[in-house]
Amino acid sequence: MEALVSINAWDDFESIYQLFSHHIILQSHNPTLIQIFQLVEWMIDPLYKQVSPCRFVKRPQKSIEFSYDPKHPFPNEQIPQGKSFYDLDFYHNLNRIFKILQSAIGENPIIFVKLCRVFKGYLKTPSTETEIHNEILAHLQLIMGKYLLPGMTLFKCNPGVATEFWLAFQEIDYKMRYYYFNEWITNIQFSDPILIEKVVQTLNEINKWLKRLAKDKIRHNGRTLGKLSHNNPVFIFNEIVKAVKSYPNQITSMIGALNYSSNLSLDINLFTVLRHVSDSNKEKLKQNDANLEGWLLNLANYIGLFLRKNYNVTYLIL
Repeated sequence: MEALVSINAWDDFESIYQLFSHHIILQSHNPTLIQIFQLVEWMIDPLYKQVSPCRFVKRPQKSIEFSYDPKHPFPNEQIPQGKSFYDLDFYHNLNRIFKILQSAIGENPIIFVKLCRVFKGYLKTPSTETEIHNEILAHLQLIMGKYLLPGMTLFKCNPGVATEFWLAFQEIDYKMRYYYFNEWITNIQFSDPILIEKVVQTLNEINKWLKRLAKDKIRHNGRTLGKLSHNNPVFIFNEIVKAVKSYPNQITSMIGALNYSSNLSLDINLFTVLRHVSDSNKEKLKQNDANLEGWLLNLANYIGLFLRKNYNVTYLIL
């Protein structure tokens, strides 16, 4: 199948892949995965040159070229390069690729960062035509929320990648951000066996961290938490909030340990607290009087200290 991708016969590759998609893990077919990465890089290259930090420096290496014939009788069989940030077909074709690539984008941090910078380039200067903007925005939200966000799980500790992703993702309305955070923790994690393995490893690491949490080692705790949360913040902070609900004496230590967390992690921390507060299965008032339950008081103290220290976090949803 890598031969079909290498000659830009995407329509044929897509048809064959869909027949066996339930039996194929793309990460186990390294030649095919590399060809798809190269195709994506070639596709976004004209747009990336406009937003690259090195756009004024001559690049010594020439990128790999893919064949594309604009006079082809069946133009949908090929993937063209993006020519403009406002080209709707570019985002549509990118979405077609990501339906196959999915979270495997996490295997290539360079292309991951390039995509984030291209998306940020559009979101900073969106189209003035409402209909086109809405369609492009829908594609960007889907790619970033459903594919790039879970793809970060496959990275080892990489604060640069988390920062680049946040610079683009913060331009999206918080309602859509929180929607995809919730999808990540409830549905997407079970869509890929490799993601499941990474999540289990992350949960083991954060449980060990919680057992070693101490007030006199806040700086060390913060650095360790930062390393753990850069690539998988949703599950990390879900476990932290669970601990806060049961152990109020750890709240101060938890807040102090957030010093080295990324802006994405802080945003997810706020989302996680709201997710636990909105849990309809939990009683919020005590049975014998009108006082609040202990777990809700603990979360109130935690979020109050958190927002007092991190006042630049978006808290409009509160």
